[in-house]
Amino acid sequence: MAGTRSANLTIPDLYGEAVQLIRADPGKFAVLSAIGLAPSWIASLISGSFIVSFLVLALSLPIVALANGALVVLVTSLRNRATMSLGELLSGPRDGFVRLTIAYVLLSLVLGIGFVLLVVPGLVALTFLWVAWPLVVLEEASGIDAMKRSAAIVEGYKLKITGIILVLVGIYLGLGIVQVSIAGALGPAIGIVLGALVGIIVNSLALTLVTLSYHRFKEASTELALVD
Repeated sequence: MAGTRSANLTIPDLYGEAVQLIRADPGKFAVLSAIGLAPSWIASLISGSFIVSFLVLALSLPIVALANGALVVLVTSLRNRATMSLGELLSGPRDGFVRLTIAYVLLSLVLGIGFVLLVVPGLVALTFLWVAWPLVVLEEASGIDAMKRSAAIVEGYKLKITGIILVLVGIYLGLGIVQVSIAGALGPAIGIVLGALVGIIVNSLALTLVTLSYHRFKEASTELALVD
């Protein structure tokens, strides 16, 4: 997918298509995001025991990878005007869950290290790895290969992708402020429910944006090849 200089990545257009796709089947987006986020919710509830929390997160990695992979497939199917059941979406890759899980762990570690160092390195890493996950899910790439290919694909688009990410961060912070405000008025139980809802919305939106970016790069590459 080299030479994708004409890919359409305008922020309003990308977000507009993302919202349109999520609205087309919000139930599946909510279920898959909830499955992917459930282990972190459970770990937070048992935060008094670090070892137990760590074990929950570690053992659930295949489930998280599968759910987030299913979201990429869902976005792709909706964009192609195809319908898939939750069972089909959660059937997993043809080569099993091992490659998917390893790639997910690798990408998470790289991004995690970046954000632990400071926010800016984390944003840089996220920009370079913007389309790595769709490459893993849709093209059966390994984690390392997906990272290399993603870095090459986004060359020339880093500022636009950074803008997309910053808007997403702004949405997350805005929803978080609303959550805290309502929780302060109505109680912590409502705050927990709203926090879960915010997580589902942001997770669904993030993976939709990533997947749409991948498809736009791929389409631009195909058009360029046809012209040549």
